[in-house]
Amino acid sequence: MCPSGWSLYDGSCYKLYTDAKTYYEAQQVCKQMDGDLAMAKTTPVNDLLARLLTSEGVNAALLGLHDLATEQAFYWVDGTALTAAGSTSH
Repeated sequence: MCPSGWSLYDGSCYKLYTDAKTYYEAQQVCKQMDGDLAMAKTTPVNDLLARLLTSEGVNAALLGLHDLATEQAFYWVDGTALTAAGSTSH
């Protein structure tokens, strides 16, 4: 069960914050709540995130995808790589 104001999907809770933050600040907020930035690894999760953004009139958001270790080598915050097709490698 998710707290009030959160969205539940496939066993995970999602919360959209609309105040501006850097990637590091946003990740810290998530970590303080024992979570991570959202990972849109599947079409259903991507669609959920798009609906959340649209419902709040938000046109951009930070996701849990980065190239912090190597420029143009993207990884989700759980350590899985983003493949060319957009799916993750195992």
